[in-house]
Amino acid sequence: MIQKSRLTAKYQITLPGAIRQHLGAHVGDILIFQVTDDGHVAIDIVAKPTAERLRGRLHRPSLRYVPYPEARRQAQDERAQTSQPSDERQ
Repeated sequence: MIQKSRLTAKYQITLPGAIRQHLGAHVGDILIFQVTDDGHVAIDIVAKPTAERLRGRLHRPSLRYVPYPEARRQAQDERAQTSQPSDERQ
């Protein structure tokens, strides 16, 4: 596939639609340009993290879901215990 684009006065280009689709590029993605040993330029993308791309990455089977009110109450209880003098905790 051969596509062309014009370099502007600010040294910017518009990535042709066919190339964007081929790379799977979206607004906000970072493009990586690499000059190969034979002098060609390779372009790749570092995709911007989106909720869809990050889905499931934080899942830990060993952790159980704790509703916010319960988590807040637990944190307050822990804070109250650590703020008491050590002789009162027994």
